[in-house]
Amino acid sequence: MRRGKKKVLFIFNATTHYYNLVLNKLNENTDYEIHLMVPKERIHNVGPGVHQTIDNLKIPIYTVKEKVGRYIGSYFPELFKILWKVKPDIIVTLEPYQKGIFLNPFVFATIKLLSIKIILKNIPFRMPLYTPYKEFFKDELRKRNRGFLNSLRAIKWSMISYRKFFEDKILYSKGYDGHVCYVEKAYDIYSTYGVKKEAIFMTYNSPDTDMLLRINDKVKKEAEILPENPRRLIHVGRLVDWKRVDLILEAIVKLNSDFSNVEFLVLGNGPKKEEWEQYARVLGLENQVKFLGGIYDLELLGKYLRASSIYVLGGMGGLSINDAMCFERPILCSECDGTEVKLVKDGFNGYFFENGNSEDLARKIAMIWNDEHLQIQMGRNSRRIIENDVNINKVLEGYTGAFEYVQGLKTSKSTELSSI
Repeated sequence: MRRGKKKVLFIFNATTHYYNLVLNKLNENTDYEIHLMVPKERIHNVGPGVHQTIDNLKIPIYTVKEKVGRYIGSYFPELFKILWKVKPDIIVTLEPYQKGIFLNPFVFATIKLLSIKIILKNIPFRMPLYTPYKEFFKDELRKRNRGFLNSLRAIKWSMISYRKFFEDKILYSKGYDGHVCYVEKAYDIYSTYGVKKEAIFMTYNSPDTDMLLRINDKVKKEAEILPENPRRLIHVGRLVDWKRVDLILEAIVKLNSDFSNVEFLVLGNGPKKEEWEQYARVLGLENQVKFLGGIYDLELLGKYLRASSIYVLGGMGGLSINDAMCFERPILCSECDGTEVKLVKDGFNGYFFENGNSEDLARKIAMIWNDEHLQIQMGRNSRRIIENDVNINKVLEGYTGAFEYVQGLKTSKSTELSSI
């Protein structure tokens, strides 16, 4: 019989610097012993430009070979051995690995034999509602404008596409013992898959905000890393298509007619870096835009954020918003990953701009720059949201609530965020 702290094995796709800190905190501040298993080599479940490190990881980590099967997708041949070695009480895993767990007879038998509970960690902000096959087929038929051959194609493609849809319904409602999610839309989405509301727990999305707030308090007492410039914007994140740094560059062109000394710091690496550097030159912004590369030292990151007036996210993303808010910056964003709904209050700590509209983005930037008091107050409000509503403690509450639920220790879902 296993004694002591309950063990939780996270089966993740990467060791990112920010989530390592979350796992450390979960291990240190709760009654659970956290273990982590990740692929030895990157295959296809990690996006381009994702920075990985184990330097700050303070929990046991197991790096194992990842393979891809034709039907089950990503799986770990050594998972069976890891389960017997760790003997976890709970597994927390991601959607790409679910078939490799549930459809491997040795792994599944071990899970049952050791009475291991399984939790799915997911961000279902773009996940479709479950639709019965009849409606699914009708929609496919409408797309193909009927006709005999098109009807046959509709049958074929709806059957192929629907297979995963139906499998997810079975796994979500019958396979997993609980769910942890970033966005509250999960309640409505998962209910269509037959998942009970009480089995869904909100962790939201947050770095170690306690650490970042301490760093902010230290950094703001020190000399600034750059000369003062009230017209300096900053972006933090991977340089990939969906981050839309190009949109911010286009907004700067529009701002140049009304403001002098406009400057833009781009922190991050990725496949679009050279293209966007070239685009900045094409737009005549080469002297205004600085591509500084990836910066993962939190104190250095904080210094650059403190030296900037507004944090701007041109496209998809999320966690960098939390970082900027810890360092008391106003936020400008559009549609991100769903977490922005809890982080950004329009007119309170920033603004939402119309998705893909550089003119609206430029207008919102100007609104903040034209009101120094508003800019300062928005920055303070960003910190207030972090301190009171979206922080590392909410993440820990969500996880521990899910852990207690799957063990039968609690029956109601975790406390939701308080209103601002």
